[in-house]
Amino acid sequence: MKKLLIVALILILASFAFIACSDNEPSPPPVIVAPEPEPEPVVEEEPDPEPTVDPEEEFEEEPEEELEEEYDGIGILIERGPVVGAVVVIGEDQDTWPHATGTEGGIRAFEPEPGVTYRISFGVTNFGTGGWRVRWTRDVNLFGENTAGDDAIVNDYPLSPAEVATVIPAHFNQDVSPDGDYTLVIDITLDGAQGFDELIGNIGLTGTAGSHDFSVRYVTVERLEGGPGTDVAELLISTP
Repeated sequence: MKKLLIVALILILASFAFIACSDNEPSPPPVIVAPEPEPEPVVEEEPDPEPTVDPEEEFEEEPEEELEEEYDGIGILIERGPVVGAVVVIGEDQDTWPHATGTEGGIRAFEPEPGVTYRISFGVTNFGTGGWRVRWTRDVNLFGENTAGDDAIVNDYPLSPAEVATVIPAHFNQDVSPDGDYTLVIDITLDGAQGFDELIGNIGLTGTAGSHDFSVRYVTVERLEGGPGTDVAELLISTP
């Protein structure tokens, strides 16, 4: 019996010794796990705001430039404002047709034959002008100098657009409606006897009192069979 007690006591003491040794062993170092990096937030780029545009500026158009078209010696200022009109360049021999610019390198609409009658027609659309003047001008500048002979009788021949002028200068200022289409007709006999500053030169069309409230649709030049009012013998030039 005593042996059993001794054996049991030895086993108990041995177990306590084992536990004490186990408690004195160092603990293993902790395993450090690096945390996974958090994903960076996705930042959506906002588009640049559209610039603020004033409604009036947004639809503002560039001013139209004055546009001139030439048709074999006929210059037409076809834009409505600031300048509107037409000029017909006649002649080539300046000894016969003073102010002619159709010499070498120049332009002309036609070369008149002395004593022949020509019909010059201006198709116009009115936007408010009170009438039109057809005058002798010294050069191809629509608002250049008129001849002294033209200046002397510039107001002597008032007409309605329904009448045919037989003299230049002519003033179509009678019975003119502020709108509508008109054809201004001049049957003019060119005798080639006019002097430098008389009733001769290039033929210019302008609005009354410098008005530009109209447009020029076309210009034609025709040679007639006889004098004013006779039938057309030949179409010399026509603009679209």
